[in-house]
Amino acid sequence: MLRAVSRTESLDRKVLAAAFVRARELLGSFESVPALEALQLEETLRPLASAAEIQQVVVPLLDKAELFGLAMAWDSGADSKSAEWLLTRVERWLALCAPEFAFLTLCELNRLHSPNAYAAERAHAALGVERELRAAMLHTNLSAVAAIDPELVRSVLKAHRTSVALRPLGVGLAEFAGPGQPWVQLWAVTPSGALSEAEALLRRSAPSADCFIAGVGDCTLPSVAARLFQAEERRIHVVELHVARMRALLEIVDLSAPLRDRRLLLHAGPRAIETLGPFAQSALAQPDSVVGGDAMAISLLRAAAGLEPLQG
Repeated sequence: MLRAVSRTESLDRKVLAAAFVRARELLGSFESVPALEALQLEETLRPLASAAEIQQVVVPLLDKAELFGLAMAWDSGADSKSAEWLLTRVERWLALCAPEFAFLTLCELNRLHSPNAYAAERAHAALGVERELRAAMLHTNLSAVAAIDPELVRSVLKAHRTSVALRPLGVGLAEFAGPGQPWVQLWAVTPSGALSEAEALLRRSAPSADCFIAGVGDCTLPSVAARLFQAEERRIHVVELHVARMRALLEIVDLSAPLRDRRLLLHAGPRAIETLGPFAQSALAQPDSVVGGDAMAISLLRAAAGLEPLQG
């Protein structure tokens, strides 16, 4: 859920008013909404996100710009939800290629005695497509891992699918925290923005023999690193405590070639302390070689180097 500032005296009222008027113009237009302009307007109006009249314009504007993850961030809250709200969320999950989450939302609709057969039919169709695509990609990647780390293969196959990488690459990763708990979502907002940021981060990393990616995140860093360092003598290490997230990555990104060539090494779960052992000291000696900000992945690196016990 987005947080709003409690005071607006320091905000430029003319800028806010202009942004609001422009957002309404775009919303009322029959033309498509450029994602970049929608993002700029959203950023300007975010300090007023708690105001209902602002939400009523910004949320549909983000949907119109196909920024579905960000629309859900604006459109969240602890208050009870209507059947219409839930059905809109189903549509967003289907657009983000996450039919599992669409089904979870459909369950909420059923609980309100408002089942929607058409939405359920579309979710079933999408689930079939996603299962086929993701199963094939996972098999390709795990076949490359099998000769190097068969234990990791077993661990990935046993992992519960509580994490789902959204498509297209760069849109983000969604997670189900557990029954009765809120969904946790990681958004990159736009694929082009995520890929551009990932490339910039990786280019700034130290030109050492090993590059460490702290956390799967929205899946863009491992994908871009595999391409960017293809011709270089650099190993890429993906460090992730949650095996379910590693599985989510392997379901949508073809990493089989660098995995097979051992240019890409995966360190997942508590066992990562062991697999990271030979590399952790060099990673911490050159902080610029560590890209990404996942705190648990950083903790894994530090634990593997013997600097601290694993947290969490």
